[in-house]
Amino acid sequence: SAACNVHQWVPLTRSSLTASPLKKPEQDRVQTVTNADGQDMTFVIKNMCDGAKMRVGMVNFGTVLLMILGMVLIARYLKKKQEEFDLDEQTAQDYSISITNPPKDAKDPEEWRNFFKNNFPDCDGMHVTSCTVAVDNDRLLDCLTRRREL
Repeated sequence: SAACNVHQWVPLTRSSLTASPLKKPEQDRVQTVTNADGQDMTFVIKNMCDGAKMRVGMVNFGTVLLMILGMVLIARYLKKKQEEFDLDEQTAQDYSISITNPPKDAKDPEEWRNFFKNNFPDCDGMHVTSCTVAVDNDRLLDCLTRRREL
């Protein structure tokens, strides 16, 4: 356990005051008594435990390093598994084509469907199922999002 339960009352001397001055003594850890000569003596509770040892510190350091290594290995493993799961799951994005910088007048979906049919006829069993043209619709999407939130 990290708590030290072995204590002993020891007299507080002037040399111990200069070595480690008391900030604000706790009432249950400091007691003042009067001896037979009429002098006040102050006693404090001293922990009699060994304190930190190099061996314990090195074990703790090794444990922290092992935990960090474990977290790095788990992160790599999870990233690899995430890629495997993504490849196993089929979504519309796996079959979608996004054309960047098309001609300004190319807004007819049938024209794009014919383009893909005519230019890629030799692909094994591939066909155009659906064709949608969305050009500069950021404002429209923002308005629809705000409308949905209302």
